[in-house]
Amino acid sequence: MDGVHMNPSPQAARRHWVMDENWVYKAGETVSSRWVQATWMASMSLEQRQGGVRRTFEGSQIQRSTKYLYKKGSMVFLMRTPESKTYVMQSYGNEVDKSLTTAQLPQLGGRLKLPTCWKFEARTLTKDLTVAPVNANGIAHITRDDLHNVYEDCDFDRACNYIP
Repeated sequence: MDGVHMNPSPQAARRHWVMDENWVYKAGETVSSRWVQATWMASMSLEQRQGGVRRTFEGSQIQRSTKYLYKKGSMVFLMRTPESKTYVMQSYGNEVDKSLTTAQLPQLGGRLKLPTCWKFEARTLTKDLTVAPVNANGIAHITRDDLHNVYEDCDFDRACNYIP
């Protein structure tokens, strides 16, 4: 291991998951460092972290064995690129906007500084949606918006069971 990254950072910030259920198929060891106990859940190269995690609206890859379920009737938050890629929000945080809440997410598109021709959409699902990088060789393609909310690419190698 070359390093550890607190996500979100600073430690006072919180990340809130927006899926209905989450499975973790593989976790690593738990290590203690001063006041924090951390369990390995995923890995990415330093270059990927600096690209997709530090910069907004740029894709990055993260290796993890997980599956997310968004149930029929749930609201999902999507970003669509000009190339017709669809990203599904996996979490929102208060790292940038300390007052951001779940209730504000449907109107988030009006607050984001989206790249040209990108679109934000809130949609109620008509059937269950699964996002499973385990189906895509354990690679999740993710991006962050300018408020540091995290989204996963549905279009990559069968990661999603359909494109909402």
